[in-house]
Amino acid sequence: MVSLSRLAHLRARLELPVIKRASGLLDGRHRSIFTGHGQDFDDMVEYRPGDDIGDIDWKASARAGHPIIKRFQRETNLNLILAADTGHSMGALAPSGETKAEVAIFVAEIIAFLARNRGDLVGLVAGDAERIRQVPARQGTEHLETMLRHLAQDMGVEGPRSELSRVLRRALTGVSRRSLVVVLTDEARPELECELDLKRLR
Repeated sequence: MVSLSRLAHLRARLELPVIKRASGLLDGRHRSIFTGHGQDFDDMVEYRPGDDIGDIDWKASARAGHPIIKRFQRETNLNLILAADTGHSMGALAPSGETKAEVAIFVAEIIAFLARNRGDLVGLVAGDAERIRQVPARQGTEHLETMLRHLAQDMGVEGPRSELSRVLRRALTGVSRRSLVVVLTDEARPELECELDLKRLR
């Protein structure tokens, strides 16, 4: 590993206000509502067919005149997938003067940095017209550093042409757990095939 890791180098570059604003990208996705016993009470809702009768609050049901169940909130780890376009068009210059690949890698580093601090799982699906690389979503600094190195290696002017639809299809078929997918590409107006895949990712 290099003397200064990608995540450590990123932390040295970022100012605290930037980190706070960026962390909002992942807010609100860590608490899931479910019935039964949990950490934090959320609310009471009317019983519906299919709900566990063991979750019924009988005192509240007597007051309401119909079955009521309690719902709770619990903390969940976010499963996040970076879907990256590594085609040669990513080697072109962005308005900032950096290559689009450098911008994409920087965004990936920010997301990895935030995810590590929150204990989230991050995976990678990166590819173009000829190559596809998939890294399963996991936690930990070592995993994230390795994933970011792979992404940096795959990005380049010498790469094959872009084919974002291949990357999106792999993200759709190769990831079994419900995930938040972040697409890194320079395609401002995706083709119809990509639009359909993006809609399926919702």
